[in-house]
Amino acid sequence: MVSIAALLATVAVGVVAAVVARRASFAKRRLTHDLAPPARLLPPGSGDRLVVTCDGSALRDPHIAEVHLANTGRRDIASGLFDGARPIRFELNAPVVEILDTHWEGATHARPTVTADGSALLLQPTLLPRGLEMTVRALVDGRPSLTIHAELLDVDVRRRPRAATWEKSTRRAVLASAVALLSTVVQAVLLALQP
Repeated sequence: MVSIAALLATVAVGVVAAVVARRASFAKRRLTHDLAPPARLLPPGSGDRLVVTCDGSALRDPHIAEVHLANTGRRDIASGLFDGARPIRFELNAPVVEILDTHWEGATHARPTVTADGSALLLQPTLLPRGLEMTVRALVDGRPSLTIHAELLDVDVRRRPRAATWEKSTRRAVLASAVALLSTVVQAVLLALQP
């Protein structure tokens, strides 16, 4: 009886190991994005009394748009995965007056290039290493909202989840780890009980 239980525990460990190995060999590439709540630079009803200008031009409804992008997948996203070498387009639905700053964390190679094009920010094809986090702040004339156009091959592009929610893959990884740990403990106990 102990031998059968030990065999079942060994099979369970083997199945978990196979699932983990398969996940590693078919690792997902994932980009998450978000637009922080825009900062309005003029109070409502300020009229002509208060004016924000940029290069001599008055802005009618200036806001600061802050776009976040992160490679949250398990693999790097190579520049060759940008379909047709087209950039990722962050459509802000308000004219981009100027890119104020760009902040990168996790960029070990050349830093990606972000440019303005009308009411959009463009991220040119480049290597996006695993763990990369990017924040771009831009001055826009109007209240921004974000629509992303990313033609990437084999890359899951989605809105960044809120911190309080666990993604399905995280729950699966925790469950797989718990099953592996439990089967290892059961196997150790059964082996200790053998005469």
